[in-house]
Amino acid sequence: MEDVIRFLASLAPTSLTPVAVLLLVLGGGAVAWPLVLAKGDRG
Repeated sequence: MEDVIRFLASLAPTSLTPVAVLLLVLGGGAVAWPLVLAKGDRG
């Protein structure tokens, strides 16, 4: 995971915004995915 962040940072060293957005998306997905699966199992 850190390697991916370093790679993205090396692509855009002047801006950490893409990395921050990526982390937000991954974090949101990691939180939402189990909830979606649980909803599907209950339904």
